[in-house]
Amino acid sequence: MGALTSIPTVTVGNPTKKSDYDAAVSLVTYGATIDGSSGLTLTASDIGKTVIVNSSSDRTIYLPSVDSSHIGARFVIWKLGSGKVTIDAADSDSIMDSTAGGTIYNSSSTETWACLILRLETATQWGIQGGVGTWTTT
Repeated sequence: MGALTSIPTVTVGNPTKKSDYDAAVSLVTYGATIDGSSGLTLTASDIGKTVIVNSSSDRTIYLPSVDSSHIGARFVIWKLGSGKVTIDAADSDSIMDSTAGGTIYNSSSTETWACLILRLETATQWGIQGGVGTWTTT
């Protein structure tokens, strides 16, 4: 079998099936995403998803209440735009060296894109697994 030299065209007779196919390809390619452009309160069922915050206004993303059964849980948060993005820990949880129930934020209007990957390290401690941009804890 030869190498694939161009993207094949897929023709499906039922438009609903094509949109289902397109959604499946997007999920496999990009993972599950959530629009956080208006701010968002995450739940445990959102664990593993990527939050995209595309706004020129300040927005807050609230992390879910978690416990030891969620250790290893991960969120990816993208800041797109000039607005401040604040990530707020639930309950008495902390993010890196933040206070209990603290936050981490990127307020740089010149960093029109930044990313933060958070992973739950203990029952109450979110760690930074990776990221780009200037993030500050409180």
